[in-house]
Amino acid sequence: MSTGGESRGGNPAGVSGVEVSAATGDSGLLTLPRGRIDRFLSVLVIGLLAAIFVTLLSQVVMRYVFASPLAWSEELARYLFVWLTFLGAALAYRLGAHIAVDLLAEYLERRAGARAGQVLALAIQAVVVAFLAALLVGGVGLVRGTTHQVTPGLGISMSWVYLAIPVGSAIMILSAAGKAFAAWRQRRSGASG
Repeated sequence: MSTGGESRGGNPAGVSGVEVSAATGDSGLLTLPRGRIDRFLSVLVIGLLAAIFVTLLSQVVMRYVFASPLAWSEELARYLFVWLTFLGAALAYRLGAHIAVDLLAEYLERRAGARAGQVLALAIQAVVVAFLAALLVGGVGLVRGTTHQVTPGLGISMSWVYLAIPVGSAIMILSAAGKAFAAWRQRRSGASG
C-alpha cells in the first residue's frame, strides 16, 4: 500500500501528482505543491483549518471564561469542515496524496508489462471520474434543492454549505482530465522519440 504520490519504478500512467525522490529524502507530504491552483487550494485549506480552530477556540473561551457561549460557532465550524473536506480531498487528489493499494498494478506490470499497468491505471481513473461525475450531479441537485433552506444559527442558505460537493468534485474531475492528458502527451512523445 502506498500513497498515490510515491514513485514506484516508473508510473506508466503518470497518475501521481507529486513525485517522491528517494535520493533527496523528500516526503510527498512535506514538499510544497507546485502550480498556482495547488498553491491556491493549499492556502484555502489552511485558511479553513485556521478558521475552524479560531471559531472553536473562541467558543471555548466564551463558554468557560465569560459564561456566554456563542450560538453559531459550532454550526460555522461544522460547515467550514464540510468545505475543508471537499477542498482538501481535491488538493490531495491533485497532489497524488490519497492512499492507493497498488498490489494488483505491480503484479500486472511484473507479469504482463508496463502496458497492462497503463490499462489498469486508465480503468481506475475512469471509475474515479464516473464516481466524481455522479457526486457532481448529485451535489448540484442538492444545492438547487436547498436554496430556500436556512441554517438555524448563521441564517445562511444551506446551498452555500452543499456547494462544497460539486466544487470539490469538479476540481477533481478537471484534475483527472489534466493528468490523463499529460500521460497521453508523455506517452505520445515517448513513442515518437
